[in-house]
Amino acid sequence: VLVTATGLGSDGAKQLTATVADAAGNVSSASGALAITLDTAAPSAPRLSLKASSDTGLLADDRITNLPSLEIEVRFEPSQVAAGAVVALSSASGVVASRAITAGEATAGLAVLTTAPLGTDGTKSLTATLTDIAGNASPASAALTVQVDGTAPGAPSSIDLAAADDTGLSDSDNITTRTS
Repeated sequence: VLVTATGLGSDGAKQLTATVADAAGNVSSASGALAITLDTAAPSAPRLSLKASSDTGLLADDRITNLPSLEIEVRFEPSQVAAGAVVALSSASGVVASRAITAGEATAGLAVLTTAPLGTDGTKSLTATLTDIAGNASPASAALTVQVDGTAPGAPSSIDLAAADDTGLSDSDNITTRTS
């Protein structure tokens, strides 16, 4: 017998019992109670940042990297997420990392995910969602934009001492007295 419960009210712990009535109007005694938790509230959107060890650009927080896979910090409200909730990180090409949150991460409000290789060089836009253990999905995070540049520049074709710094007898003999 499948019974649809309605009017369960607000989120929280509930005790459900059932009775059966026959065609003559006889009603059974109540079943044992079934304890459930009603959870209809989705977590808030998470917040993303590039882990410092994945930011290889010249500036400490320029979100430029030469790494194919990145470590992304996903922050969330600990009161809204329990162990077992799933965090998924996506790019334009689809999901690049997804896993369950541990108890320690749920308490701290921080999970670190390592992406699959993000492909060719270029600007990558990453977003994350959280799905709590009841199946409620958060809105997507604000996008984290990262510039991936794994291609080294070509070697200079030739170098020469600037004529103004060439203090030798000729301005092209590459002899100098300058130390800086």
